[in-house]
Amino acid sequence: MSNKLLISGCGITFAGERKTWSHIARAIGVKIIDVSGPAISNQTIINEIVEGIIKHSPTHVICQLTSIGKLDIGIENDLQIQELVIPDTIRNFTWNGIWPSSVSDEHISKQHYYKWLYSERYETRTLANQLMMLENFCISRGILLKVVQGYNINWNLAPAFNLTSLNKSFIIYENYKSGEYYKYHNFSNKNTVPNILYQCVLTGIILDMIGFEYNKIKLSNIFKKYDDVKDNMQ
Repeated sequence: MSNKLLISGCGITFAGERKTWSHIARAIGVKIIDVSGPAISNQTIINEIVEGIIKHSPTHVICQLTSIGKLDIGIENDLQIQELVIPDTIRNFTWNGIWPSSVSDEHISKQHYYKWLYSERYETRTLANQLMMLENFCISRGILLKVVQGYNINWNLAPAFNLTSLNKSFIIYENYKSGEYYKYHNFSNKNTVPNILYQCVLTGIILDMIGFEYNKIKLSNIFKKYDDVKDNMQ
């Protein structure tokens, strides 16, 4: 059986308007089953992975975690569209039937949620348990899983958490900010998705992490293409 790579994540991975490492991996010949989404929460990321595994039977899985605190809301009627989605200045879209509102609190219902209902400790513990179950699910099916943090998560809030598929010391956004390509980041759009130069670097990091073969010469050529125009990226 040939290798099949299933990936999920937030906008860092999602192949939308911004070019991400999943775009680049495809461009160098890696076949990907992409179930990532824009601005989605960790809950949705994991849900998409589990359903993707059942549907596609991959041999390898990348789970790119996003930040804690996001809330995805299932959109069931037009009133929700009119009241929640359309007026929001940042997350004014839906994806696969949900409103990936992220941490937007412009609507009073979201303000009440974060003031009275939300708990970082509880969310982190739940996420940790979901990831441990996902790892065991993958092991039972002979799937190689790698979990990659997009943003920092305080795992101290989940003291029982232990995951062999996660390198806690590597965090995509922190690695991006500490590197040489962050100075070319477009700060005007209020978006934290790394720029194309870092996405090229990230492609190699993630594919090496999962042990997936790829054309390093093609990747180098794509990087050089964008590196040659980096001074005009902002």
